[in-house]
Amino acid sequence: MFKFQRIFSGGEQWTDNLYKENEYIGKLGKDKYGLFINLQRDLTLGEINLLIAQLSNAEPLLLTEKIEIQKSS
Repeated sequence: MFKFQRIFSGGEQWTDNLYKENEYIGKLGKDKYGLFINLQRDLTLGEINLLIAQLSNAEPLLLTEKIEIQKSS
């Protein structure tokens, strides 16, 4: 299960710290270009599917957003 901790919110833009089972794994947010995820480790396909399911259940309109996934070094 993923957990989100909001660290910035302004209008329709926001940024959250992203955790999986209390392990910090990166940042997730929405800006004027769409959704972005900056990860510190790789995710499995199952983890990505769970993340998408959690996001879409919380805010169904996110399904229309473009998404950029990056891995930090």
